[in-house]
Amino acid sequence: MFLNKLLNDAVRRGLFKNGEKVCVAASGGPDSTALLTSLAELRGELKISVSACHVNHNLRGAESNGDMEFVKALAHRLSIQCFITTLHIENYRKAVGGSVQSCARELRYLAFRRLVRKKLADKVVTAHTADDNAETLLLNLIRGSGLSGLAGIPRVREEIYVRPFLGFRKSEIIAHLKETGTSFREDSSNDSMKYARNKVRGVLLPMLTEEFNTDVVGTLCNTAEIFGEIRDYLTCSANSAFAESANNGKNGEVSISRAYFSSLHIAVQREVLRTAVAKLGRGLANVSFEQIENVRSSVVGNAGGTNHHLGGITVRTDNANILLCKFSDSNRDDFSVPFQKSGKVTVGAVDCSVSVNDVPIRPDSLDSGAAAALMDADSIPENAVWRNRREGDIFWPLGSSGSMKLKKFLIDKKIPRWKRDSLLLLASGDNVLWIAGHRISESVKIKKGTANFIKLTLEKLNPEN
Repeated sequence: MFLNKLLNDAVRRGLFKNGEKVCVAASGGPDSTALLTSLAELRGELKISVSACHVNHNLRGAESNGDMEFVKALAHRLSIQCFITTLHIENYRKAVGGSVQSCARELRYLAFRRLVRKKLADKVVTAHTADDNAETLLLNLIRGSGLSGLAGIPRVREEIYVRPFLGFRKSEIIAHLKETGTSFREDSSNDSMKYARNKVRGVLLPMLTEEFNTDVVGTLCNTAEIFGEIRDYLTCSANSAFAESANNGKNGEVSISRAYFSSLHIAVQREVLRTAVAKLGRGLANVSFEQIENVRSSVVGNAGGTNHHLGGITVRTDNANILLCKFSDSNRDDFSVPFQKSGKVTVGAVDCSVSVNDVPIRPDSLDSGAAAALMDADSIPENAVWRNRREGDIFWPLGSSGSMKLKKFLIDKKIPRWKRDSLLLLASGDNVLWIAGHRISESVKIKKGTANFIKLTLEKLNPEN
């Protein structure tokens, strides 16, 4: 029954082509173990070859190594090839930032893509279930995702990643494993409530099931499918609108009639901007709804010119057109706004504002450099301004022995090139006093004899993370 359902679903949806090399991402857990053994048994009917790949994240010591050995032994028993990748998550996380979970996922999918690039696999299948899909929709809803997030886990992504178990409940899979006497590994980290997904799985979904809807997982999966269809329709409409209205100019610049853009439905307007970022910029991974909406409303609402940075592209407008191009130094506008020792200033060129307030007594903490910075008010020169970075800027980082080129500091801190030009600086001449959101200069720190204290608070109008 279980195998027939998997076979029929894979054939009906055309998940695999004859002769394809299909690699199963096998963690050793119940879902991927069931998927690996099932596809190995069905490989004749599906006319595919099957292999396994295991990524050892090295996060659970002996338990991680035990998972790896289990998958290797299972692959050997099934007479299939097994590819092993060992990761060092902490080293990667220190280099690029982010959570352990997000870094592990990035490196895991890099390992999968490497198999495809080396022609060792045509497709990588993962064992995401209907329960995983419901959890994903809830997590994305709570975090404020757009349609793509509410569409849940795609059954096929990039024509490489396939999820044959999305129509299966976790309970079905466990029952099949018990029926066939197939052993599997348990991941102890799945019991930790410090991870949001585990809280949704262990607390929220059971509560919704008990209190509101006994088939809440099925309902959420149906809802995700509806959202996916709406997303696909909007994407298609936006692609058509972009192709119909976009005119290619010099240096890769694309222009769209402002009147035409304004005539589109608001949902299509947003999707056109997302399409532009996907085609011209860095991709949509760190582009939020708020960023898209801020640019959209500015383009539609302001009669004059505007200038925004969005996902690696510059969006400019004049009275007639929207001009889109990949962001670079050559299309950056320098700006300079005088510093005032009180009040709030909004700097639209970098989409942020800063509030400046006196601190009447010596602060308990002298920590500075992130969203809020404490400074010696008398150390800030009269000619200080808010501006973006310039060639020749010098910075004396708090706690360091001396000055360095600002460029070197930004490189050492691994701040991406595309982000450097959107940083807001407080500077006097070539001397940078504060890299807003990062660190103050040693020259303006609060010292033993400081008499006047000042607090600067940064607010991003369009936060990226």
